[in-house]
Amino acid sequence: MVQPQRDEYLAQACLGDASLQHEVESLLRYESDAAVMTVLPLLPALSESNGAIHGQRIGAYKIKHEIAHGGMGAVYLATRADDQYRSKVAIKIIRHGMDSNSVLSRFRTERQILAALNHPNIARLLDGGQTAEGLPYLVMEYVEGQPLDIYVRTNRLTLRERLVLFCQICAAVQYAHQHLVVHRDLKPSNILVTSNGAPKLLDFGIAKFLAPEFSAQILDPTTPTMRLLTPAYASPEQVKGETVTTASDVYSLGVLLYELLTGDLPYRVNRELPQDLMRSIIEDEPERPSKRSEFTSEKSERSKQVAVASPRNYRLPVNLLKDDLDNIVLMALRKEPLRRYSSVAQFSEDIRRYLAGLPVSARHDTLGYRLQKFVARHRIGVAAITAILLSLLAGFGLTLRAQRQSERRFAEVRALAHQVIFDYQNQLATVGGATLLRQRMIQDAVAYLDKLSGEASGDSSLQQELAAAYVQIGRVQGGVYEANLGDTASAAQSFQKAITLLEANTESNNTELSEAYEQLGRLRSQSADYAEGLALQRKALVLRTQLLTANPQDSALQRLLIGSHKNIGEAIEIIIHRSGDTRQRIEARTSYEQARDLSNALLATPEATDKDRYQAATIHQMLGFCLYNIAYEADEPQRYQVALTSHQQALAEIRRLAESHPENARYRRAIADSLMDVGRVQIKTNNLTESLANLQEAISIFKKLAAQDLANLNARWDLRFV
Repeated sequence: MVQPQRDEYLAQACLGDASLQHEVESLLRYESDAAVMTVLPLLPALSESNGAIHGQRIGAYKIKHEIAHGGMGAVYLATRADDQYRSKVAIKIIRHGMDSNSVLSRFRTERQILAALNHPNIARLLDGGQTAEGLPYLVMEYVEGQPLDIYVRTNRLTLRERLVLFCQICAAVQYAHQHLVVHRDLKPSNILVTSNGAPKLLDFGIAKFLAPEFSAQILDPTTPTMRLLTPAYASPEQVKGETVTTASDVYSLGVLLYELLTGDLPYRVNRELPQDLMRSIIEDEPERPSKRSEFTSEKSERSKQVAVASPRNYRLPVNLLKDDLDNIVLMALRKEPLRRYSSVAQFSEDIRRYLAGLPVSARHDTLGYRLQKFVARHRIGVAAITAILLSLLAGFGLTLRAQRQSERRFAEVRALAHQVIFDYQNQLATVGGATLLRQRMIQDAVAYLDKLSGEASGDSSLQQELAAAYVQIGRVQGGVYEANLGDTASAAQSFQKAITLLEANTESNNTELSEAYEQLGRLRSQSADYAEGLALQRKALVLRTQLLTANPQDSALQRLLIGSHKNIGEAIEIIIHRSGDTRQRIEARTSYEQARDLSNALLATPEATDKDRYQAATIHQMLGFCLYNIAYEADEPQRYQVALTSHQQALAEIRRLAESHPENARYRRAIADSLMDVGRVQIKTNNLTESLANLQEAISIFKKLAAQDLANLNARWDLRFV
């Protein structure tokens, strides 16, 4: 493109923004230098008009609309056009004017890389070819999800959930490394997380083959003439133009983990000035994550966008990040590649060991050292718990040997065991660093219960007591939506033992049996065994319906039945999402409606609590989303009004709670979330003025909450010097 044409095009593309045009021209002049360094994310591609490609057919697919674009091409959403079956795909096409030899070489490399990779956490290559104009294209799996950083904040993931998600990402990167592929551009926007929490690794456009037979055939972007990288996530060797190995991906994963834990990147520099950022990457040591605050650190423009898109953003408590996690992250971020983790697998293994409460390789210590530190922090608690454990174990042995001769002593030991399982475990859950101790206590308790179960035949009350203990232990081991030890396999065994005991007992408590069904059903659904999980939750529903029919005024039974209907609706929605079969959506709606009706009846009684009112609002929201999907799938716009009514009922309930508790930030945040839901549906009902007003009110609440969080943080910081 000659100079006058380029100036005219830039003036149009920049919409009269002189400063933006000046910056673009500066970058173009910089690119013309012989020793150019191409920095991909600093300048979005100047998107030519893509209207002409909309509706076109490429291979067996019909283009719907553009979903992303970059420096050398664009990605479009497309669907099957030959009526063989319904399918959404993403099609990546080289942009006109960008089909130079180097770009085509990178494109062919990306195609070769994707063809060699088949992993559940990597977007799959489905097809490829050339358009009628001769431009190459790739057909890839369409991933419907959110960028990693936005997903973490929007869904308010706990520390454990963030680390488990990160391990899944590591598994995908390690798989690529095993197939001799280095990604070289790991960043949140290249990792989408689906609604069911599965990460998908995208964009191998600047990846590198380590195999000599491939690397010799393509332009190696690590050479000084063309370095392709995202500065904020690039390793020191990438920035300096040195040889890139799998250690570079280890570094980028370290940056990702740092951001997941702190909400910010490792270096405190102006990230709008790439030269300053790159100098810091090469020279500066990153600050420990535990000393970083999501609210006080300097934000990049990307971080600000994430904060706006993530109203539920919150930082992890500093004490959770100290010591092991600090060392794990800093080991991955070492300047020298040989001093980092030797592989992504080793990096991920350290995270898994941390989650299990085991020593990590990033710290040169022993189990004795860790126990010594724990005892130093909790001398009194450890001494008391140790004494209890010793007396408990001694009591167990004596009781089993003399059970028939000492019924009174046996009853006392049973009471002590009950305390350990129910009371001490709950207290230990709040004590930092007690994971190993809790695991040991649970192992000893399970061994005791298993022995006792063998001698409980004919003793109805003991069987029920054992079943209740197994359910409680299952929750501690791996209960869904509860603080647990992450041992889901053992949790499933404990729940099943409870069910076996209660089903064999003709005098069993159906409330306990329904709870065991419910817990195991939710665990099965969480483990992708959806059919069995739903069947177990339906069994719980039948029992709870019978119990409430016999005791219609029992508010505790009402709450259990409300929970069953709501959980069944959720389980069906998960199955629909997995299978794509929307025929069950009506059953999900029915479950939510029954939960709503029971909840409304409970709210009309004096026994209703704030927790019941908040649950009612949640049910209205879930029903609203279900009705929205039904309207969308039936393509009947008039149905959106029903969904809108449900969301408005949720908003009204939350507003009542907030008025009663004006000091509770949780309710104000819930109001903002509900306003966003109402505003979104109002767009579908063409209530644009009301939609805008609701969205503006939501944004105002989010801003006030952010300001309050910052003020609270500053106040806590000042107290350290009082």
